[in-house]
Amino acid sequence: MEAAALTGCARQSLRTAAYFDRRPAAVLAALNSVLDESISMPFVTVLCTRVRPNPDGTHADVELATAGHPAPIIVRADGGVEQAEVYGTAAGVVSEMAYGAVSLRLHRGDTMLLFTDGIDEARGDDGQYGTERLHALLPTYAGASPEIICEAVEQDVIEYLDGRRHDDMALLAVTCGR
Repeated sequence: MEAAALTGCARQSLRTAAYFDRRPAAVLAALNSVLDESISMPFVTVLCTRVRPNPDGTHADVELATAGHPAPIIVRADGGVEQAEVYGTAAGVVSEMAYGAVSLRLHRGDTMLLFTDGIDEARGDDGQYGTERLHALLPTYAGASPEIICEAVEQDVIEYLDGRRHDDMALLAVTCGR
C-alpha cells in the first residue's frame, strides 16, 4: 500500500509540475520538494525526458534529467552505443536538490533505451548483468524496431538470471524517424 501511495503521489506531482514547467530538471525539483515536505514519503528514482521531434523527421532533440534512475543508452543507427551522461540524487533524499539536465540529439534511426535498475542489477552466476553487457548486446540491434530491442534485452537478462529471483524490469525504447 505504501509503494502504491508513493507512486500515485509521484505521478500526480510530476504531471502537475510539467503543467507549469516542462523542463526535466524543474519537474524533478518540484517532485523533490513535494516528497521532502511529506515526512511519511520515502524517496523515488525518476528519469524525466523531454523529446522534441523536428517536423521533417530527420532528428529529435532530447533533454534529460535524472533523480537516481539509470541513464538511458543511445543506440545509433550505425551501431554505435553510448550512455547519456546524466546523474542526480533520488527525489526525496536531499532538501532543495538542484537537478542538472543534459541535451542530446537523436538522428533518424537512432534509438534511446530507458530501463529500470532491474535490468543492469539482475544477478547471475557472474554477478550483476551490468551496463557493459547491455552495451555489448545492443549494436546487433541497431536499426531494429523499439519492440525488438526491448524484447532482445529482456530475453538476454532473463537468460542471464537462469531462473533466479529478480527485481522488476521495465524497458522503453524510443526511435527517431520511425
